[in-house]
Amino acid sequence: MVEVLPADSFGKNAWVNMLRRTQMLLRSSNEFEAQKINELSDSESNEFNGKGDLAIFLRALKKEIEKIEIINPNKKYKITLIGHSMGTIIANEILRAFPNLPYEEIVYMAAACSIHDFENSVIPLLKRENNIKFYNLSLDPEAEAREYTLGGFGPTGSLLEWIDSYYTDPPTVFDMTMGKWQNIAIAKNSFPSEARIKMTFKVFAFDEKSQPTTHGGMHDTKRCWWQPKYWNDTSKNNENFYIDGCPAYNLDR
Repeated sequence: MVEVLPADSFGKNAWVNMLRRTQMLLRSSNEFEAQKINELSDSESNEFNGKGDLAIFLRALKKEIEKIEIINPNKKYKITLIGHSMGTIIANEILRAFPNLPYEEIVYMAAACSIHDFENSVIPLLKRENNIKFYNLSLDPEAEAREYTLGGFGPTGSLLEWIDSYYTDPPTVFDMTMGKWQNIAIAKNSFPSEARIKMTFKVFAFDEKSQPTTHGGMHDTKRCWWQPKYWNDTSKNNENFYIDGCPAYNLDR
């Protein structure tokens, strides 16, 4: 009971507030007013027209890429989109709003987004005829469950454990976090085959000396776990393989 109180009493409100902030990156606050929503829905443009700072930047980026490639048809840009924790929720919003940017690789690290949100955002892109590859990096399940918080006075487990157990009330596994291997291992067979062949899931070994073993450890600026050498090994042709002794699980396996 002592462990549940801080997470349940304060965590849910903080979690809802953080989710709201992810929406505000693509839309300004006044766009959530009823009149503004009606104006946006009446727009004749098929392009996402949110007024948030990130949306403005991405529209400008898209136009700049198109302009450069018209001037120099041989110059092709490719985007690697990497999200960690709640950054994957933002990444999902980006992919839904700007699906036609030249993505090449999408990498999710300890993803706090739900599997359902992922299905609505990433799967449609992977089903297209393109060369987009998706990589998901997860902590070892034991590390996920044993992480200490609040100096040992909070509930045991990573942020993803907290989200699934305290901050939300997921009715099914598809409403649980994408970054926990136990969740995706159950849900993986629901993904269409044309998307699964482009997906690789990696689980870091439970080794404090050489691997990340905490949720926050994924963004260690000294080790830089987001570098391609930790999630991509083209010599293995996307098969079941090991990187630095860490098993990677291809969803067709």
